[in-house]
Amino acid sequence: MFSVYFPLGFEHIVSLKGFDHLLFIVVLCAFYSVGQWRKLLVLLTGFTLGHSLTLALTALQVVSFPAKWIELLIPITILATSILNVTNIRTEGHRFLPYLLATVFGLVHGCGFAGYFTMMLGDEGSIIEPLFLFNLGLEFGQITIVVLFYGAFWALTRFRSIESRDWNLFVSGAGAGLAIKLILEAI
Repeated sequence: MFSVYFPLGFEHIVSLKGFDHLLFIVVLCAFYSVGQWRKLLVLLTGFTLGHSLTLALTALQVVSFPAKWIELLIPITILATSILNVTNIRTEGHRFLPYLLATVFGLVHGCGFAGYFTMMLGDEGSIIEPLFLFNLGLEFGQITIVVLFYGAFWALTRFRSIESRDWNLFVSGAGAGLAIKLILEAI
């Protein structure tokens, strides 16, 4: 079971097929410095919990969402995160807002994969172990993306004088541009 669901979770987040999830994680990272890794890890875990909840509810046939809406909502979460990054709303007395948004955005992103995950479960007697292993792979994939993201930032700062704010603006701007493209395609 491990050899099926763990790699599925890992590939789901790092694969270019799931480009929107990868983009969301990269944009989320842009706001935080390396020294704020604990905050980022909690945000990513909130994202995973939201994602997991949607997968579980869909697999148990409690909820179902139209794919058309999800294809629109996912890039909206990326655009919203980009906007939050450049407006600094996270730091203006909204202590729990980033965690709440990461979890809600995880719910939305989970909807994008829920149908496939449910199909993969097939005749599994319980969803607990597959869901746990999938989420473990997802977390490992997210941590891999974070390490690569901050590694790239570190390398750039070694060869160029790049400020954290400039990096945030560049990554968030690129993320917003790609999100707008995805929104227009979904419409």
